[in-house]
Amino acid sequence: MSPKCLTFPHLAAERFRQSRAVRLTHSTSGLPILQKTDLMGASSARPRTLFILGSGESVLHLTTEQWSHVSQAVSIGIGAWTIHPFVPNYLALEHIEREPERDGILNGETGLERSYREALEGWHLRQEVQERQPKILFFRPPIVSDLTRLTPLGNYWNSRTFLYGRIGPSSKNLGELERELAWYLWLAKTGIIPFSLPFDTGATVIRLVLLAALAGFQRIVLAGVDLRDSRYFWEAQPSLLRDRGMSSFFTPEDGAAHSTEIIGRFPASEVLPLVSIALRKAFGASLVVAHEESWASTILPVFDWK
Repeated sequence: MSPKCLTFPHLAAERFRQSRAVRLTHSTSGLPILQKTDLMGASSARPRTLFILGSGESVLHLTTEQWSHVSQAVSIGIGAWTIHPFVPNYLALEHIEREPERDGILNGETGLERSYREALEGWHLRQEVQERQPKILFFRPPIVSDLTRLTPLGNYWNSRTFLYGRIGPSSKNLGELERELAWYLWLAKTGIIPFSLPFDTGATVIRLVLLAALAGFQRIVLAGVDLRDSRYFWEAQPSLLRDRGMSSFFTPEDGAAHSTEIIGRFPASEVLPLVSIALRKAFGASLVVAHEESWASTILPVFDWK
């Protein structure tokens, strides 16, 4: 491929618009913009495997030995992962879309906002968090000055939070999306699109998978990213909520599919196989699922823990 790809008008326009938005949030908040070294580390001996930890029930099937494996690799917990006792290297947080009609509202908060706040409050005071000192990957909020999502962490987030944005697709079908993703990866590999702008079809997990691949990880493992036919792990094991001092967690989804299957033009279950193929071609990297109990194992290979 050649720099002619910049004539792809949407990617060029998105690069300019999203870079500007991230820089504006950076200048307003003082948060540093995420760089490749913030995720991959400076050591050439860094782990080559990265785990993305979601909230699906299948994560409860991991054994003690497998959790030991996760702790020796690099891991990113998504959103409400703070309910789980395992402390990852990174926690991915983002703005919560307010939908009062769907989520209800009490004392100025929707049910979903309240649940996420309660799941985050006090997390940074846990001994395991103090010891591991995880960093925060903060997705650029729609209002540049809105850091509400970080306030339950007190002062913890001040020196440990990194800001990133997104590049959204213009594709109208999966065939176009596959080609657009290939263009994006070429632009990102050559540095024309900044590392802090991963490709995004509307799901946090897609953004994180792209960041991991661009950072140089060769094995990207999805644990608890079940997508369909799964409860949240705290629904399957309510004692985890009680351990965090919570009585419940508001869940807006109705039915067997996660919101990543409903929101946006492309369901995550259709995008992940395309991403898997693209990463193998571009980096020789593999995208796999941690456990066969996850519905995602029907669309991606299962990780070999040996």
